[in-house]
Amino acid sequence: MSKAAIGRKLGLHQATVRKLVNAPTADDVVAKSLQRAHVVDPHVSYLHRRWNEGVRNATQLYREIQEQGYPGGELAVQRHLRQFRTGRGHAPDPGPKPPSVREVWCHSSGVSLITGSADH
Repeated sequence: MSKAAIGRKLGLHQATVRKLVNAPTADDVVAKSLQRAHVVDPHVSYLHRRWNEGVRNATQLYREIQEQGYPGGELAVQRHLRQFRTGRGHAPDPGPKPPSVREVWCHSSGVSLITGSADH
């Protein structure tokens, strides 16, 4: 099966499939994503304070932290704030949860998720 076909079946981009297939172990892939710092992190306390003060406009909050030296983009701010936008009644119903990196890697490499050994 091609990487593109795997991606379509799992709902993943072909580049993500390629990264997972080429990884020596699942831990290599998981460790990289866990170590990556988020560009919003230094501004989280400010964003939370302003959110709790009633400011819900991500563009406004983006402009405010940009003035404080935030180097990232508005989309990262929107993604961070999205977790607080629950229960508003107009959020789309999320589809099925995509497989985890570990599940995809184990599946592509033939390693059993239960035993950790190669399936043959």
